[in-house]
Amino acid sequence: MANTRFSVTNHCVGATISSTATVIDANFPVTNLSDADRYSRIQTTATASGTVYIDVDLGANFAAKPVQAFAILNHAILAGNGIQTWNVFYGGSPSPRVNSLLAPPVVLGRKNVGSTLLNPFTTNRYYSFALGGPTLAAGPDRFALGSVWLGTLADLGIVYSSGSAVQARRLRSVTSTISGLPVINDYGNPYKTFSLSFANIVEPARAQIETLATARGSLLYFDQNDNVYECRLEEHLVGWQHVFSPPDLFNGTVNLIELP
Repeated sequence: MANTRFSVTNHCVGATISSTATVIDANFPVTNLSDADRYSRIQTTATASGTVYIDVDLGANFAAKPVQAFAILNHAILAGNGIQTWNVFYGGSPSPRVNSLLAPPVVLGRKNVGSTLLNPFTTNRYYSFALGGPTLAAGPDRFALGSVWLGTLADLGIVYSSGSAVQARRLRSVTSTISGLPVINDYGNPYKTFSLSFANIVEPARAQIETLATARGSLLYFDQNDNVYECRLEEHLVGWQHVFSPPDLFNGTVNLIELP
């Protein structure tokens, strides 16, 4: 079981991003991946004949952009099975893609998939996301993809405390007919909310959680089972109770809302 981890900075935002794929829809270009909007996606028009590479150039100041968190976000299947496997490589400009950072995690139609490096972090200028079919040598079926993520990582060294809660939700309106019968309309995709409690934690963990308040826009939450969720911080607020000193101990709750 892994610890609770967060990533609040995505170095792909504003980076130079390109792709080897020749099946990208011109109306949904790969440059959409360089903004912070998971809903401005790339889309393919056909099944790729081999591995699709999404190449990221972090720029000349790459040394100031340590990377420990990796993710592909808002994946949607347009035909077949979409993206089935992925990996991240680093190397030249951008090839050769010879240095694998991840054991290829399986997507299997999941919306968000991510992975983390605990120690050490990596600093490179060029990264490549390799998107494949049943194996990385096979091309993915038609897909859409909202974001790629290369970011920093806050590993709390703990999971969370008793009293934490997860809710599965969906935006819904309920109205009534003139005869009083309910009319139910569901909108968008299902999503989750998280209320993570932390009791009697020490100052280093408290300080790491406080960095969530610095997130501009969304952040990634990696749970203890390595599921990844792109979330926003509810009310953009992190608060604490100072319960003991010395040593300093704190209680607090972090409320997250998953982006559907």
